[in-house]
Amino acid sequence: MKIVSWNIERGYRPEETCRLLAEFEADVYLLTEVDRGNRRTGGVDMFALLQERLGMAGRFALEFTERESLWRRVIPLGGPGGGVHGNAVIARQPLENYRELRLPTAAPLHWDGGTIVPELFEPRSGARVAQVFELRVAGRSVSFINVHLENWRCGWDLRRRQLETALAAAPGPERVLAGDLNPLGGVAATFAGLAPVNREVRTLRAFLAERGLGDPWADEEYTNFNCGTRAKLDWLCVSPGLVIEEKRNLRTPLSDHNCLLARVGVSAGVGGAVL
Repeated sequence: MKIVSWNIERGYRPEETCRLLAEFEADVYLLTEVDRGNRRTGGVDMFALLQERLGMAGRFALEFTERESLWRRVIPLGGPGGGVHGNAVIARQPLENYRELRLPTAAPLHWDGGTIVPELFEPRSGARVAQVFELRVAGRSVSFINVHLENWRCGWDLRRRQLETALAAAPGPERVLAGDLNPLGGVAATFAGLAPVNREVRTLRAFLAERGLGDPWADEEYTNFNCGTRAKLDWLCVSPGLVIEEKRNLRTPLSDHNCLLARVGVSAGVGGAVL
């Protein structure tokens, strides 16, 4: 099975984004930061456009309503809103047992305006949501989790609780976890740029390993190079019964995040069939 995991950064270049994804000819696309009807992305419904261009169906999980405000025009980091924003799964097969989980949130981040920085940059209503579903593979069920964890203003404790919530909904035994896991280590680690890999990346890898999930890219194989920083934000993890036979970490000008591609098969000890 060919899997693509990518934070498309809202879809500022919609047609080019669709063409690139179509070139991969993947079986399942696990996408985050998908805009629908926002002025910053020309009012395009990226989810509808992706389904049309890929010739496949999927599900969209709404995370945030992007509220319009004067500050969005004065401070353009969030870009003009007016629509919604969230995660999307698009697949060749029908998704089985699809569900959405609202993830925990906590201070200091309140996207609805409880703190000043998000209110200035991106006033929005909502919360992070995980998409969980199953695909039947060679007669076996594999659970998939597509998620975008909270950003640099929150620490590992919140992201850990968000992960625990998502993983509890997909107990396995075979699982694929993918998305922007944001292991930034807090504000200081994000912007100091003093160490090639921050502590939270190693903490996250150990946390996932304890739960039988492994990401095949090294800690130094970065996926984000935004604002002069470099970070391993994006992960694609599989359980021991699955094996990543081919992998690619693709840098592209279409997003501030790299695109992760993997061909996944069943390990020999589980029957040796290819997913």
